[in-house]
Amino acid sequence: MFEIFTDRQEDKIECCIFTPCPKVGHRFIEPDDYKKIINRKTGETELINKLDYPSIVYSGFNFRFKTCDIDFDFDIEPDYIWNNADIYGILQIIAGCSKDDRRVIFGSLIHDYLLDNKDILFKKLKEKYPGITPQRFRHLTSNIFIYVIISQGMVPWRAKLMGNFVDLFQKYILRKEWNKLDEYMEM
Repeated sequence: MFEIFTDRQEDKIECCIFTPCPKVGHRFIEPDDYKKIINRKTGETELINKLDYPSIVYSGFNFRFKTCDIDFDFDIEPDYIWNNADIYGILQIIAGCSKDDRRVIFGSLIHDYLLDNKDILFKKLKEKYPGITPQRFRHLTSNIFIYVIISQGMVPWRAKLMGNFVDLFQKYILRKEWNKLDEYMEM
């Protein structure tokens, strides 16, 4: 039961359940990856893609989270790739970990999946729980990140610090992306 920015009881995560436990790993660079063009428009190579998105889900799983008023789950498909936690510079020192730290892998996986699919997941969540707002959904994604990394061994105060930075980044830097969810508020 961890929270950030709010004392609202309903934003506290009561539990997160992975079914089955995710099988994840690192995408290793192979000798010919620099030759494999995966996006002809941008010229992106397999090498660049693996450097930008170093982690992969090997087998699909279901993720479920609960608060006092929400019980929601979704499936994550095999071969989903993500960039781990965006932890840079001074935050690495304060948080006491790197973006590849095993304690943040599952948290970053779930958080990135929620963000990459926020339109679809918010719409499904809104259908089931009409009172949810984009702001609350954003808070929940950050709180889920915190809950999962604590469950993986991160010290709570460091996890909360990282979660606060994540939430601030989403709120202020990626504001336009979150404002797109406002169209679902009229449902």
